[in-house]
Amino acid sequence: MFSIKINLFFILTLNLIACTKDRILPVVPPPTVGDATVIAYWNFNQSANPVELMTANLSVNGGFLSFYGASNELDYCNGNNVSCFEEVSDGTEMNILEGQSAGTALRLRNPCSHLDIRVSTQNYRDLRLSYAVKRTGSGAQSNEIQYSSDGVTFITLGLMENNFSVTEDYTIVDLDLSSASSLNNNSDAVIRIVFTDGNSNVSGNNRMDNLMLTAKPL
Repeated sequence: MFSIKINLFFILTLNLIACTKDRILPVVPPPTVGDATVIAYWNFNQSANPVELMTANLSVNGGFLSFYGASNELDYCNGNNVSCFEEVSDGTEMNILEGQSAGTALRLRNPCSHLDIRVSTQNYRDLRLSYAVKRTGSGAQSNEIQYSSDGVTFITLGLMENNFSVTEDYTIVDLDLSSASSLNNNSDAVIRIVFTDGNSNVSGNNRMDNLMLTAKPL
């Protein structure tokens, strides 16, 4: 069970502090979903700290989210209610990783443009993205997925489906990116979620939870 692996990680960490430097401890492997490895996972259950909230709480090579307006990166809300991100209490168990709790979700407030998922796929291939999403009445009604091999040029080449409707109840976006071969074994991979059809409203938001990237070892 994944919860057992997490507990073992903390036990090994404490033992490492107490033991001598020449003691060799076993490595705890990352969790898996089917035959794929979870290379980055966000449950958004962290405290109100913008860096912690946007940093993957489980990852192989690291992972970080960046939220953007029309031309600039947006910051933590800190009392604001437009063009910013923050945690919100209505998390969900949809797309949850075993051993995690529903907790809180990520609220992305209008007006906005897109969310970038920065993750290294070094030593991995056949990327897959999944997350739970919903909106408020004035929130963006669609999520369009794009990708980039260099963080500069974003395309949709090879994706059978890349536009997903967002409703006022949580649904799961699940996208196979294995056809995007430029994302394989790439330390500069970026997945972009573009908010459309309502993202320019002066109120409203999209809410995301349990964002997961899986891949297969090379």
